[in-house]
Amino acid sequence: MRRLAILVGLFFAVSLPASAQKLPKFEIYGGYLYAHFKTSDNSSGTLEGWTVAPAYYPFKNIGAVLELGDSESPGYTQDSNNTKVVASSHSYHAYIGPRVRIKLGRMTPFADVLFGGIYRTQLTNSVGYFDSVTGDPVPAGTQLSGAQFDFAIRADGGVDFKLAQHIAWRAEGGFVHWDYTISNAAIADPKQDNVTFSTGIVIRWN
Repeated sequence: MRRLAILVGLFFAVSLPASAQKLPKFEIYGGYLYAHFKTSDNSSGTLEGWTVAPAYYPFKNIGAVLELGDSESPGYTQDSNNTKVVASSHSYHAYIGPRVRIKLGRMTPFADVLFGGIYRTQLTNSVGYFDSVTGDPVPAGTQLSGAQFDFAIRADGGVDFKLAQHIAWRAEGGFVHWDYTISNAAIADPKQDNVTFSTGIVIRWN
């Protein structure tokens, strides 16, 4: 118990001076976005794009962030038989939610939970393939899924590395979960999970 008390005391001794350092109230982030997705109908793939995220901190360590972005997928792989489905689509996202942060020297770690939605464009394959669930041939030009908007939740964290007075470099990773609609009636309540990574420039000011 005594050792635990000493460790807790050391933690607060280090954390309090760090949190007392001045932090900017406003920031805007812009950068590259990468995601790897896995669906409940045993498909997986990747997306690449961009994201922009302005944030406001009414309190020193607590604020709110709005994130907007666009990513493109060239298609996906049906994992059960390793079939490549060539069907490009865009996914536009918008999230909003709270963020917490703490300043540690030139680094500012942060974490947030964001709520919003994803709009995905129509999914049409450009190359024919055999469906891994039914075994039926799917000719090129088949609409696999219509354009749709669905609710999503995102949890992530990262760190800003200060480069200059108002400029920092950000690296962050997270997890996105959303439900979507597909034309395959054999798959009930389809879901998609994305592991995301983003990096880019942050501009900060008071």
